[in-house]
Amino acid sequence: MKNSHYFLFLVLVIFLASCQGDEPQPDDGNNGNNNPAPAAILPTGFNNLALPNELANGALAGIAISGDGRFVVVTTSAQLVPNDQDNFTDVYRLDRQNNTWLLLSPNLASNAFSASISDNGNRVLFTASQSPALPTSPTAIYLWENNTVIPIQEGVQDPTSLIPLITPLVAFTNVISPNGQQIAVNINLNHVVAPLQTLQGAVVSNGQPADFSTNGRFHTWVDVDVLNPQQSPRVWLYDAQTGSNAPITRSTNFSDSPRINGDGRLVVFASEMSDLTGAEDNNGLLDVFLFDQPVPRYTRLTPADANGISQNPDISADGNVIVFSSSANNLGVPDTNFTFDIYAYINGQLVNLTVGSQQSNVSPVLSNDGRFVAYVSGPSDATGTVSPQNARVFIAGPLR
Repeated sequence: MKNSHYFLFLVLVIFLASCQGDEPQPDDGNNGNNNPAPAAILPTGFNNLALPNELANGALAGIAISGDGRFVVVTTSAQLVPNDQDNFTDVYRLDRQNNTWLLLSPNLASNAFSASISDNGNRVLFTASQSPALPTSPTAIYLWENNTVIPIQEGVQDPTSLIPLITPLVAFTNVISPNGQQIAVNINLNHVVAPLQTLQGAVVSNGQPADFSTNGRFHTWVDVDVLNPQQSPRVWLYDAQTGSNAPITRSTNFSDSPRINGDGRLVVFASEMSDLTGAEDNNGLLDVFLFDQPVPRYTRLTPADANGISQNPDISADGNVIVFSSSANNLGVPDTNFTFDIYAYINGQLVNLTVGSQQSNVSPVLSNDGRFVAYVSGPSDATGTVSPQNARVFIAGPLR
């Protein structure tokens, strides 16, 4: 997912898909450092808009965006509506069409986390702790729909535990599919993909859920082993229709943040691996890659000599828009702030969406239609971690 000749490779991939075998094929490693990808021409009307200033009154814990960019979900301790009377982190939905906030997690006695939203914006999945004494330990999964919040999986304290309050049965990351019909949850160290209506599904692994294809058939996840924290995570792809589970990365090098396009063909992810494309990559930093599973083929979307970290990619449903955050300033497009910026490949052309910003810009999430990207902006450390207390949320677009 890192090649500067990305557009040409997508054309080539379509041709090769009909004649390649099952072994992953690397790209040729020609990063085009002397011939960088041309800058994308953004549509008239493109802008970066900050979400309302009310968010500045609390700490930011996460963002998500609906399929058309109308709804933005923000997890924050800011009190954005009068009926938020607690000091916990809550989940809000902003309707950008009428600029109104809606509290989705009222009357919870603890912090909420890990919110994901369906494409139409009508369903939001999030986790929360059932113990106000331990608000950082998520132990229940909730679904918001039609102004109603219901627990779809509640944690149960282990009666045999000497300290039952620190025995959460629900893990931090749980996601809902774009069509709102499938969920991937982590319960009792079991990673389960299931229809929302039944909550009954196959145990995929003990890893962490990441993303769904639009129809919920394909699911990306990361095999973070909580019992073996020294093991570097790898990226996997699960097919709910066939029950197959295939590794996208096999190395012990760190790989993370897989996101998948609408039909499940393309997966973007970040990795420190140096041998995915068959070309030399010795910068020792996170790069962004694209995996085309029918071929199968890997394409590096950032140059092998990138002088900064590239991370948190996301991809549109049609696969023609890819966004990521990078601290590199040698990607072949203007970069003046020497810190993290939000970049986008739009139909194979690269553009810096936050050029001129004096802040770090991280954690982009892309609407499924590829038109809008929400991201976090603020002062950060060297890893791109923006202080939650100083973070602001921006919306950039339309990208096409």
